[in-house]
Amino acid sequence: MFNEVDKDIKIIDKERLEEESLRTPLLHHKYLKMMITFSLEFAKLEEQYNMMIKDKTHFYLGKSDPEVYSKTPFDLKILKGDLKLYTDSDKDLSKLRQRITYTKERVDYLRSVCKIVSDRNWAIKNSMDWLKFKEGIV
Repeated sequence: MFNEVDKDIKIIDKERLEEESLRTPLLHHKYLKMMITFSLEFAKLEEQYNMMIKDKTHFYLGKSDPEVYSKTPFDLKILKGDLKLYTDSDKDLSKLRQRITYTKERVDYLRSVCKIVSDRNWAIKNSMDWLKFKEGIV
């Protein structure tokens, strides 16, 4: 994703500023769609995490169905105060937390890319004005 953004936001040819200006809304749309897609995935992952934390809490407190314990035995009696220790070190929850963090970082990055793309037209306009000034048109 980083390479794609680097390629898309660069304005290399000052002779083609008008074309670059017209490309800006397309770029904004492209990255806004990506941001929305990952935002929805982030919300879905958070919901999965909330459901899993509930299930794991019941599991560690001994409140799950007996069939759950027949598949995955857990013979310890833990106190509610120790529950966080178990949920924080649970492999399934840890994997899901990593996916949530990764997806959130992508959303934050894409949000900043959308801002950069929005500001791109301002930079293009300033460049065009500067070129006009240098050539004595203004």
